[in-house]
Amino acid sequence: MGNLHAGHASLFLTSKKENDHTASSLFINPTQFNQAEDFKHYPRTLDADLKIMEDSGVDFCILPDEKSIYADGYNYQVHEHQLCQLMEGAHRPGHFNGVLTVVMKLLNLVKPHRAYFGEKDYQQYSLIHGMAKAFFMDTEIKACPTIREASGLAYSSRNNRT
Repeated sequence: MGNLHAGHASLFLTSKKENDHTASSLFINPTQFNQAEDFKHYPRTLDADLKIMEDSGVDFCILPDEKSIYADGYNYQVHEHQLCQLMEGAHRPGHFNGVLTVVMKLLNLVKPHRAYFGEKDYQQYSLIHGMAKAFFMDTEIKACPTIREASGLAYSSRNNRT
C-alpha cells in the first residue's frame, strides 16, 4: 500500500534471492479502510517508496489507480467467511475482504511465481495463502520473518502514527 519501510525491503531482498525478477505494486486500497478519514489521511510517500524499491533491487513497480483496479465499481469481491471474522477482522469488518480482493486482482494482473508477505500480519498472510489454494492460483504465497526496529518493535507503516 505504500509508506514502505525496512520490513518491506526485506521482502524485496528475499524475492531477489529466489527469483530472476522482482515486481511490486504501490496501491493505497480504499476497500480495506473502515473509515474514509483513515484512507484520506494514509501517508502517500511515493518518492520514498520508489527509492526503497530501487535500493532493494525491485525490477518492476506497478502503480495502478483506483479506477483501473475497480473498473467494475467493486461489484466483484472475494469474501472469506471464517478467519476474516476473528482477531483483527472482528474489529475491522470488511477489511480483509478488501485485502483479498485487491491481492487477487494484483496477482491475476502480474501472475508471479511467488508472492511474499510478512509474518507480522499473520492473519493476512493466512487468508491470502488460503485464497491462493482455494482458487487454484499458480502463485506460491511465502511467509517471511518479521523485521524489527532496534527497540524490538516490529516495523509497521502504522508505527509513524504512534
